[in-house]
Amino acid sequence: MLQCDQCSIEQTSHEKKIDIQQLFQNPICKINNFPPLKTQNKNQEKEIKDCLQNFTQQKILEYQNYVMNQIDLFYERAEDSLINSLYQQKLQTIQQFQNLFVFSNIEEIYNIEPLKQNLKQFEQKQINQEQLYKYQQKLKKDFEDEINQKIVLEQKDIQQEINQQLKNLQQQLDEKVDIFSQKIEINKDFLSRLCNNKRQINSQISENLQNQFQQSNQTSPFNIYNFKNFIVNEKNKQKGVNEFWKQFDHKSYSIWHLKYNKIEGEGEILYQTSNLKDAFQQKCEIYKLNAFGTFGVYGEEGNYQIEGVWVWKGLEIPEQFKKLPEFEYYSWKKLDHNKQEDKNLLEEFWTNMEYDKSVVQGMVARDVQYYK
Repeated sequence: MLQCDQCSIEQTSHEKKIDIQQLFQNPICKINNFPPLKTQNKNQEKEIKDCLQNFTQQKILEYQNYVMNQIDLFYERAEDSLINSLYQQKLQTIQQFQNLFVFSNIEEIYNIEPLKQNLKQFEQKQINQEQLYKYQQKLKKDFEDEINQKIVLEQKDIQQEINQQLKNLQQQLDEKVDIFSQKIEINKDFLSRLCNNKRQINSQISENLQNQFQQSNQTSPFNIYNFKNFIVNEKNKQKGVNEFWKQFDHKSYSIWHLKYNKIEGEGEILYQTSNLKDAFQQKCEIYKLNAFGTFGVYGEEGNYQIEGVWVWKGLEIPEQFKKLPEFEYYSWKKLDHNKQEDKNLLEEFWTNMEYDKSVVQGMVARDVQYYK
C-alpha cells in the first residue's frame, strides 16, 4: 500500500501506492491514492476525497453552528411577523368593538330633573296646580312611550352581544396560539433509514470485535466484553457496579477519571459542549474493545463540564489515546480501587446517567453516554 520516493520510480505494479512523504506532509484529503479502494473508480475516489475535506469534525461543527443560526433567524423573522400581525389585528379588533358601543343615553330618556324643578316652582307659587298637572301628564306620556322602553331594554342586548364577541375573540386567539404550540416535525424518513443502516453496521462491527476478543489470548480472568453487556442491560446500575468490583482485575486493568480542561468561551452552550465530547469519544473508539466507562456533559447553562470514569486493559494510559490531538486538553487521574473515595467516584459516574435529573459531583447530568 505504501511506497517511498526512491522506490516510486521502480514501481511497475498496476496497484496504486501511497507516497509515505505525502502521508506525513499532506492533509488526508490531499494524499494521492488515499484511501485505497478495492475497485478503481475515479468518481467514487473524488467523492470520498470531497467528504474527507468537507466533513471534518471542525467543518461539521461549523455547519451545525450555521444550521442553528439559521433556525434562530427563521424564528426571529416569524416572531417579528407574528408580533406585527397581532398588532394590526388588535387595532382592527378594537375598531370593531368600538363600533359595537351604540349605547343610548337612557338618563336623558328618564330625566326627572325638570319634574323636580316644576315641583319647586309650584311650592314657590311660580306656577299653579293646573300647570303642574299638565306638565306631569306630558312627562307621564313620555315615560310610557314604548319606543323609549325598547331603547332602554336594548342596552342590555348590546352588552350581551359585546360579551359574546369577547368570548369569540378569546376562543379565536386561543386557537391561533394552539396552532403555534403544536410541535413542528421535520421529515424523519431519511434519518430513520440512516439509523437502521448504522445499527446494521454497528451490529457487524460488534460481532467482529467480539470474535477478535474471543480469539485473543487473555491472561486476565476479567472478561470486560461480557461485563459491558451485563451492566449496559442491567436496569439496577448499582448491581452492575457491585458485579464490577467482584470481577475487576487490578493486575491487568486500571481505572481512570478524565476531565476536559476548558478554555475561555468553552462549556457555555450545551450542544457545542456535547459536540466536543462526542468528537473525542468517537476518536477513542480505537481502543473501546478493551475499555468501558461513562462519559458525559454535566452542569448548567454557561458552565458545562466534560468528565467521565473509564476502565481499560493496561495499567497506564494507552498509546492510542496519547496520539490523539485532544489528549493534552484532558486531565487523566488514575484511581485506586483500594481507596473508598475513588470507588465512590466510579459508582457516582456509573450509576447516575439520567438526563436532567441525575447529579454527579454536584452537577446535573445533561448528556451522558457509555464508552463501550
